[in-house]
Amino acid sequence: MITKKMVLQLSLALTKAEDIDLLKGGAIFSTERLSAPEQDAAREIASIVHELCTGYSYLHSPEFLKSIDGKSFGVIDMRTKLEASPSKRTERLERFYECIRNAADNPATLRNLIPENRIGMLERLSDLLMAPNISAE
Repeated sequence: MITKKMVLQLSLALTKAEDIDLLKGGAIFSTERLSAPEQDAAREIASIVHELCTGYSYLHSPEFLKSIDGKSFGVIDMRTKLEASPSKRTERLERFYECIRNAADNPATLRNLIPENRIGMLERLSDLLMAPNISAE
């Protein structure tokens, strides 16, 4: 049996490997493991995870924007440069990936990391993860 956590982990792995196209066929989510509605839900979850991860930038997250709200230009510039460093970008991206992995248990953890223009995708992901289409455990 495939669980929601497994779908999230697989979706994330395929996104990181740039192999998300593998989900279009029936090889990964076959009818032997998932019913047709479960396959549809798993593919939609994977698609949303891929979209959320594509082009992710902590600099556009509500968390970062809140942290610089009301700060001077010098502070904003310094914080932006710090967050743009390769090591910090990697650290923030790994934290984002970890929140995706745990979204089945707590999708709200992503709320502060997703830009406002992508909140609709996050809400749809939350709906899919709360629906009984795929086993939670």
